[in-house]
Amino acid sequence: MLRKKIDGVTTLVTKTSHDDKEISRDLATFMAHQCGLSVSDFWELVDCTLSQKQWDAKIRGWPNGRNPYAPH
Repeated sequence: MLRKKIDGVTTLVTKTSHDDKEISRDLATFMAHQCGLSVSDFWELVDCTLSQKQWDAKIRGWPNGRNPYAPH
């Protein structure tokens, strides 16, 4: 389970199943969007090439302060 909260932004939450050994493309897309990231940014986050600061900046840059990947 991953939870992230930034002042002024809704808490982001995602999780993986304990049964899965790999993250499927569909699950990666779903998790990326829950984290407010594109799929490529999500994999950078997983690989630790996207820093916490960079992720925070992406979230703070959301139009109207809303996750652009979340259904409205």
